[in-house]
Amino acid sequence: MASCDICYYLTASSESEEHVIRGHFLFEDWKNIHPRQSYFFANIITPWELLYAVQNIPRCQLGQIGWSYSRFLYTTQFDFDVGVYPVQGPGCTTNRVKIVCDCALCPGCDIHVPTDIVTIYPWNEYYAQYGWY
Repeated sequence: MASCDICYYLTASSESEEHVIRGHFLFEDWKNIHPRQSYFFANIITPWELLYAVQNIPRCQLGQIGWSYSRFLYTTQFDFDVGVYPVQGPGCTTNRVKIVCDCALCPGCDIHVPTDIVTIYPWNEYYAQYGWY
């Protein structure tokens, strides 16, 4: 739970934003989707719409799903399909995203909180239970 206004929302550096855009948005050639990559549908949600939406969800309203390599893992869903998740292939879509965040010391409340987004990508809870992260 966020304990002050400073750590209430997630933030993303320009490097993280660039990673999400270059690594998880496929703007053309949908026939060549790598079976282990997650891609957002750029014609459905732009990178800027995605980043704006995720950064404007209060951290306490995101679904924390665990830890990975000292990073917080969150998930949220949209009212529409946003992309494809690895093992599902190009014909299968998902409305969920996984948000990976670095842990930082909040200057306002002095506790470790997830503040800086490392990456965001389409994700499906069903396949995660079988080890497809």
